[in-house]
Amino acid sequence: MLSKRIKIKPIGLSVILICFFLLVFSFGCAQTRYIKNRTPPPNLGLKMKKSSFELVINHIITPNGPGSWVKDAPWVEYVVTARNLSKKINISVLKFSIIDFRGVYVNSGVNPSQLQNKSEELMEHYKAIGISGAITVAPSVLGSVALSAGSLTAAGAAVALAPVALLAGPASLGYYWLKRTKDRENILAEFNKRRFPEGVILSLGGQVVGSVFFPLIHNPKALVVEIRRGSANIESLKISLEASSYQPETSLVGSSSPPPLPKVVYVLVGTANIRSGPGKQYAVIANACRGDVLSVIGQEGRWYKVRLENEVEGWIAKWITSVDKLTNP
Repeated sequence: MLSKRIKIKPIGLSVILICFFLLVFSFGCAQTRYIKNRTPPPNLGLKMKKSSFELVINHIITPNGPGSWVKDAPWVEYVVTARNLSKKINISVLKFSIIDFRGVYVNSGVNPSQLQNKSEELMEHYKAIGISGAITVAPSVLGSVALSAGSLTAAGAAVALAPVALLAGPASLGYYWLKRTKDRENILAEFNKRRFPEGVILSLGGQVVGSVFFPLIHNPKALVVEIRRGSANIESLKISLEASSYQPETSLVGSSSPPPLPKVVYVLVGTANIRSGPGKQYAVIANACRGDVLSVIGQEGRWYKVRLENEVEGWIAKWITSVDKLTNP
């Protein structure tokens, strides 16, 4: 049998270029995100002290705000000092978390990719419950304390407190976000250098300073630290992140007394149920829409008693409201 010769045409230069550009755009162009020249972060000095343990929030660094060292970082950085004031027993610092506006605990992150993925996951959730446009990742206490102390200028506050736009895309881009960064080695090295060593044991009179990194959490309410004194049970201690907890000329120490009742709250979700009592088991008597302003006349547990504009009184879940006016109602 005679075999036919198959002629293979050489690939043209144009085809090679097209394939190259498709490959580049499919993985994204490398960017420079590491910031070398930084402005100092505002000093806060927020303290929580219980018995022989003290936690101080020195700085809160928001994306692109004063002190930021990564452009468009998918995290908020809390620079803290943990102190063991005891002369008898060691204290282990086990875990940090943030309580968000829903009352949900969100744990700190261990690397940039994980934080990116968690931020995207949270943003997808926020969209699902009716939050659109942008979220407020800076706790309200950042502006009130830093501005009153003079450690944050009005211009710096505008950046530090700026809402963060909701991210688009699936919650699986953390690895590629880092891969697309030219100076990822610098970012990883500094991240690991700054990160607070969870699980560290504070010796007698000892202290550790480090950064706790959290994903982009809307309207954070409190920072929580879990500690263990010697071999005792784990303790969970909180320090408020709400401006209402700050009183001039007083120490912002965690207190067992509840924060003052807000005068009004804003509805976060598209449609909110107003119920006849403080719980989901009570009947729905009215509805409120996203951005509606409700007068607060009482509270019980995780529910506010509110008065609507038509003078109807009822109960609404705290976790679907905000004490801060919505930037995108």
